[in-house]
Amino acid sequence: MHPYLGGNRYHTGGSGHVDTYRKFLQDVSGYSLLASWNKTLNSCNAWDRKRFDWKYPGSSYSIKALSAYNNSEVETDFEYADAFPYGNNEFILRDFVTTGDALRIKLPYVDDDGIVYPQWIWIENHQGAGDNYDLTDNATPGIYAYIQNAKEDMTTVTETGTNYTHSLTAIGNYDFEYTGTKSPPVEDSIIEYFGADFPTNIYRSSVTASADDENPFTGQHVLMWHAGDLDDDGIIRGNELICLDETTIDGHTFTPAECVYWAWTIMGTSYCAFKEGDKIGIGTNPPSTPLYTYRSSDISSTSYYTNPTNTDNRKIHLNGLSIEVIDEMVNGDIKVRIRWDNYDVDEDARWCGDIVLREEVNLTSWNVIHID
Repeated sequence: MHPYLGGNRYHTGGSGHVDTYRKFLQDVSGYSLLASWNKTLNSCNAWDRKRFDWKYPGSSYSIKALSAYNNSEVETDFEYADAFPYGNNEFILRDFVTTGDALRIKLPYVDDDGIVYPQWIWIENHQGAGDNYDLTDNATPGIYAYIQNAKEDMTTVTETGTNYTHSLTAIGNYDFEYTGTKSPPVEDSIIEYFGADFPTNIYRSSVTASADDENPFTGQHVLMWHAGDLDDDGIIRGNELICLDETTIDGHTFTPAECVYWAWTIMGTSYCAFKEGDKIGIGTNPPSTPLYTYRSSDISSTSYYTNPTNTDNRKIHLNGLSIEVIDEMVNGDIKVRIRWDNYDVDEDARWCGDIVLREEVNLTSWNVIHID
């Protein structure tokens, strides 16, 4: 795929090594045509389809789904606060691999200055239908979501920055506690599984987090190698990354039966898909806000960037976007509801980061937002 997509700078969804820089401190797994060994699904993503202008036979749009109003195909590539087709904000996503259905929303305010790279949230329905085999072991059917950072020029093969798609997981984002941090020896089972592709500098650690450690805006999650200052010198270098060994969240320890491989969550778990009743919004974890970005060196490099670049996003822009999974149908189709005016925070929340309020927040009765 490199001759069509570009060099190593077009790896994403498990990027492996880079030839320029990665867009986040962490190395985030996921799926794409150029996903590396730590991919979570055996599938391309909707960004890939847009890049190649792959359209479902008979379709007029590269990003489309069905309107729940009349089951007709509509374009589902939205700017924040766009009018909805037929005035209806509910959409039916069929299996992505079979039909190419997807939904994309540009997150507001991120690139208002014309310098910071924009971000979009993508929504896809992966069912593992028929002989598609896109769902890896122990992955579950449902909505899979990720955020695109830049990489919007579909005509170039030279734009810098790998890991331009950042997976979201229904498990949410946390501040983790690390124990038993160690570098895997040559005979370690993770080396046996990944072979020579696994960087020998990557550390492993058991991690724990509780409900009090939820950090929706700036926390880390299970589908990434975590970034950390492993040598306590006040610097996070490109190779200072941690592979989650045993993961315990809110008292639940992930087992091999719940993970794609052994108990390493980075390649996916049974709980990463968004299911009926799940929502992404201002008061949920994960939220509908943009991500912090920070360019980082190659995963094998000891170099680092002292400061963010001017194209990095360093603001958490609150907004009224919500994406709710309202129906998982018997045939595998999934209905989602999109709103631009959902400002409700209806449970206790802990918010961290440089937060910008451009619209409003509605904290419902008896709940508390902790600003940390």
